[in-house]
Amino acid sequence: MYYPGGTSLWRNTDTESNPSSGWTELSDAAPSGYVITSVRASISSSEHVLYYGAVDADGDNTAEPARLFRVDNASSIPASNFTRNELPSSGATTFPDGGYVSDIAVDPQDSDRVMVAISNYEVTSLFYSADGGQSWTDVEGNLGGSTGPSVRSVEILPQPALGQTTYYAATSVGLYSTTSLSSTATWTQEGGGSIGNVVVEDVEARNEDGFVLAGTHGNGVYSSTVTVPVELARFEVARQGSDVELSWATASETNNAGFRVE
Repeated sequence: MYYPGGTSLWRNTDTESNPSSGWTELSDAAPSGYVITSVRASISSSEHVLYYGAVDADGDNTAEPARLFRVDNASSIPASNFTRNELPSSGATTFPDGGYVSDIAVDPQDSDRVMVAISNYEVTSLFYSADGGQSWTDVEGNLGGSTGPSVRSVEILPQPALGQTTYYAATSVGLYSTTSLSSTATWTQEGGGSIGNVVVEDVEARNEDGFVLAGTHGNGVYSSTVTVPVELARFEVARQGSDVELSWATASETNNAGFRVE
């Protein structure tokens, strides 16, 4: 478990046995005058790749770009040797001035695939990297522009049974998703009739079963399970004289009442 506390970053490798006394401060995690704003670690394909963002907090009212850092093997590296590695393209040429890293999403299946939310109004808010932060693409698409919403939180949900990955963005005007990231990405609102156009502060997704949670400001918490109702394992056709025999088998079924053959 990693915990950002102002300018410090703390790590606990045994929260079960030492929930209160097992914390170690990782020295020099943030540059002088910077506050850590978001932390996310990978869970597979190179576990414990740690990404975290920091923002200038010196109080001089100068708009500076958000900064993003990466540390490999963050769970085992000695605290005395903890060295922050700023991602090469996280300077003013890529991340906008005046925003901060409000959230980071790491693909559960690939530690090099990362989406970052840069929060504030009138700034480019969504960036994606497929190479561990060496290069970044603006994927704000139709959420962008000077009148676009602020993005508070992001999440990545692989859906191999559907042959796609769904990306979520929690914004100041609701929850949005897309299955294709690019500079012209089309983000579609989720739960327009239930969640509505309210501020969504956080979105979380559980890779194991497709369970998604969205927490709003003043309008409650919403959940959904975005799984495939039926995963087809086999479908065969055989000729029987003048008839045709169909047979199939499923790998999984969720809330499925039956089948209709047309």
